[in-house]
Amino acid sequence: MEGKPRSLPAYFAYTMAWFAYRCIPAIIWIKCMYVQRILEEARHQLARHYLNNCVLELNEAAYLLGCEDSNSFVRAFRTWEGVPPARWREKQRARAAA
Repeated sequence: MEGKPRSLPAYFAYTMAWFAYRCIPAIIWIKCMYVQRILEEARHQLARHYLNNCVLELNEAAYLLGCEDSNSFVRAFRTWEGVPPARWREKQRARAAA
């Protein structure tokens, strides 16, 4: 049992230290990924709201969502909805008018 402590309290401390070293960073990473998903979903819903209910320009919506520029917003929106934001907005307005 070389390298491991021989008494029970020392072994417990060794085990807890190993757990902290190996597992806690993984747990933190998982929680960060969960928070990222929540933020991404919130941005998606806000983008839909801005395009559907407001008279904001695309660059204004991009700014409100924290995108670096309108191209970043267009790429993100296309990932979410499968179409560019301008086309999505046109479809929503046509649906509302019908």
